[in-house]
Amino acid sequence: TLSTTNYAFFVQDKWAIRSNFYLNFGMRWELQDMRDLFGNQALFIWDNIAPRVGFVYDSTDEGRSRLYGSYGWFFQTLPLQL
Repeated sequence: TLSTTNYAFFVQDKWAIRSNFYLNFGMRWELQDMRDLFGNQALFIWDNIAPRVGFVYDSTDEGRSRLYGSYGWFFQTLPLQL
């Protein structure tokens, strides 16, 4: 049978610049291993590295409000029909 196996590793860190302002940084590494009918490796994708960055700001400094934003790359896995 055809098969595909996906692996992902993720690291993230959060820094408090002030008591009400945080920065988040992360990195996700994804791998995809596709096998043919005989179990031989047909395709191996190992270089999907996706950075992530974000921020959180609380204007009241009491947890009542929040302004946040984030940016990141995302990879879609290949369908098994390939």
